[in-house]
Amino acid sequence: MKRFTITFTILLLTSSAFSQYGWIQQQSGITESLHNLYFINENTGWAVGDSGIILHTTNGGTDWILQNSNTRKPLFKIVFADENNGRVEGNYPVYGIPFCYEGVISVATTNGGTNWIVIRETISETYFTDLNKTENSYYASIAGIEQLNCMASIGGILRTTNNGQNWTNLTTFNDSNYRYNTINFINDQEGWAIGEFYNDVSSMWRQKIIKTTNSGTGWEIIYYDAPDFNSMWNLRFFNSTTGYLLKGFWTNDWGSLSKTTDGGRNWFQTDSTIAISLRSFHFINQDTGWCVGWGGKVIRTNNGGTNWTYQNSAVTNHLNSVQFINSETGNIVGSDGLILKTGNGGLTSAGEFTSVPSSFILEQNFPNPFNPVTVIRYALAQSNFVTLKIYDVLGKEVLTLVNEKQHAGNYEIEFNAENFFSGVYFYKIEAGDFSDVKRMLLIK
Repeated sequence: MKRFTITFTILLLTSSAFSQYGWIQQQSGITESLHNLYFINENTGWAVGDSGIILHTTNGGTDWILQNSNTRKPLFKIVFADENNGRVEGNYPVYGIPFCYEGVISVATTNGGTNWIVIRETISETYFTDLNKTENSYYASIAGIEQLNCMASIGGILRTTNNGQNWTNLTTFNDSNYRYNTINFINDQEGWAIGEFYNDVSSMWRQKIIKTTNSGTGWEIIYYDAPDFNSMWNLRFFNSTTGYLLKGFWTNDWGSLSKTTDGGRNWFQTDSTIAISLRSFHFINQDTGWCVGWGGKVIRTNNGGTNWTYQNSAVTNHLNSVQFINSETGNIVGSDGLILKTGNGGLTSAGEFTSVPSSFILEQNFPNPFNPVTVIRYALAQSNFVTLKIYDVLGKEVLTLVNEKQHAGNYEIEFNAENFFSGVYFYKIEAGDFSDVKRMLLIK
């Protein structure tokens, strides 16, 4: 029997009208994937990506200028202390001996990127996974695999007060075999980090969260996760109690959003059907935030993740990073050089609405062709018993996705055909008198 995964979602979609509202695609001038961005105000920002790409704008993204990073290595994380002083980190696989090492690259600027200087380029068993700026310091989490037999994780937490010229290791306690995926400080004293234990012999993954209230001089373990195959990253707190993180299967970079309201001692998933397949999120306060991810996915919450609305990105690119300067102005970067901007919080009209659809609609799946996951959306103008089925090219029914009564609204199915054969498939919806069929292509 072929295995499959279905995620069912009720959506509150925004209008497809775009005009000056919603998410607007900007011209980056490149095709390389962008992984991270950093704006210090509405007009001034940078984006980094593959092949050493650093882009800079001083007019809110109307124009993006390519800066010389002095490297062709992939760059994944950028942070600026002010309009002049910034730092970028990257890492890349190195083949050969020692075969478990990573290539690491760090570049810095003191003049807004007019000049970028390579301050570190080496082969190492550890690399930077996250970078966090406070008023007086940079904090970094590092991860890797120990070099002796390449079977166990290693890592730590570093701090610098001179823009990375010297780093102090803050994890001097007994911390054997933990790599650190992410770190977050809300001020110079109070911060959290996620450690991940892995040993290839036991094939066990385990997460822990540690906290400091004295700038990393001492740490307390406040959370242990049960051993499983999940990883946690992108940890962000907004005060001493409320924080968010992404959690997902260790072999991919897509996760679901989890939340804590007691300082990280307990975590719960905000939503099991909508806040999934995510790569990045940004909250402007503990309640209002946006998440982005697979296939152009953009969602927004105004109540701390209790409810979500989909926003129309008008693209199917994978979205890698999102940042908002305020409740209105936000930016997203993604695959193939994509940059998106909104000036009204991502709304596609002057006000957000969640009206019942006026007609029945079956949308084309996206992406299409796909491998192995695709999304099917449909709209119901009134309550009906609904079936949504998949057929192969010979017309044989191979899977039933939906077979139940549903209320009027907008719906989404996320379908993972990992173990289905490549080829043409059809999906058909029936809801009362409404029926429609569309074609999709699975390519492996």
